[in-house]
Amino acid sequence: MDIPKPRPLALGRTVRSGVDTNALSSDNDQDCELSPPTSPSAVQAPIDTFLEVTKLGSPTSPDTPQSLRQHRSSTSQHRDLVSKGLIPLPVAEALAERYFSRLDHYLYGIGSSLGNLKSLQRTSPILVAAICTVSALHDPQNQSIYELCNREFRRLVSRSVFEKRGLDHLQALCIGSFWLTDASRILSSDAHRRAADARLHKHFQQLIDPVDGGSSSPLTLSSEDLANRIRLWYLLFICDQHLSILHNRDPLLRTDKEILANCDAFLERDGATDADVRLLSQVLLLLIMGQVRDDIGGGVQRRCLPPYCFRCFAI
Repeated sequence: MDIPKPRPLALGRTVRSGVDTNALSSDNDQDCELSPPTSPSAVQAPIDTFLEVTKLGSPTSPDTPQSLRQHRSSTSQHRDLVSKGLIPLPVAEALAERYFSRLDHYLYGIGSSLGNLKSLQRTSPILVAAICTVSALHDPQNQSIYELCNREFRRLVSRSVFEKRGLDHLQALCIGSFWLTDASRILSSDAHRRAADARLHKHFQQLIDPVDGGSSSPLTLSSEDLANRIRLWYLLFICDQHLSILHNRDPLLRTDKEILANCDAFLERDGATDADVRLLSQVLLLLIMGQVRDDIGGGVQRRCLPPYCFRCFAI
C-alpha cells in the first residue's frame, strides 16, 4: 500500500526541547517502576518481550550501579515518623501500644504478624504511619498528632502510586481503608490493584496442597506466610463490601465462587485459629448480604409481590 515504515524507537537517553530527561531529578526515595517488570502470570506471555525492552531505560534496570540501589533502599527504610522528627518516640510507642492492644482486634488481628514498633521502623515507614494515624484518631486529646500522622500517611501513599511495593504496603492500605472513612475508597481501590498484581487469592492451593500448589511457584513460603496472605485477601474483601454498603455502589471484588469454594478448606487446615473463624464468619455474612442486595436491593427493579417468595433469599 506504499505506506512508509515507522521510524525505529529511540532507546536510552531522550532529549526534548533541549532537556535531558535522564538528568531530571526525582523526589522519590525508592526506585520508581514505570511498567510491570514481568507478566503477572507464571506462563510466558507475548507482552513479556516488550516488557524486557522497556526495562532497558528504567531506573530499576541492571545498569544501575549496585551501590546506588543499596543507598536508595537504605535511606528509604529509616524515614519514618520518628526519624523525621514529626512525633517523638514515646508518643509513637504509646500510639502503637494502643493500636495493638485495643484496636487491632476489630480488624481480626491483622497486626499479630507485624511485630512491634521498633521492627516496623526498620522495615515499613508506611505501616508506622498507618498505625499511628488510626490510633491517634481514637484519642480526642491527640487531634494535632492525628493531623501530623495522617498527613504523612497520605504523603507516603500518594508517592507510591506508580511504584511497586511489598506486602507491608498492602497491609497499611488495608488498615487505612478499614478505619479512615474520608480516604477509604481511594485506599481500597489501590489495595485491590496491588492485591491483584500480587495474586493473593492464588495462594489457596499452595496452602491446602503444598505439593501440587507450590510446584509452579518461584517463591517458597511457609504455611503461616501463606495463611497471612489469604487473611489479608479476606480483609480486603471485607473492606470492599463495607464500602459498597456504605456508599450504595457495586463492590470492586466479585469473586464469590472462589471465596465459598475455599472457606471450609481454610478453616479445616492445621493451624486455624479463633480469629480465622471470626474472619470467615464476617466474610460469609457479607456474602449473604451481597446476594440479598443483588436480588432485592436498591436500584433493582425486580420485586416479588406479596406473599414474598423465598427464591430471592436463596444463598
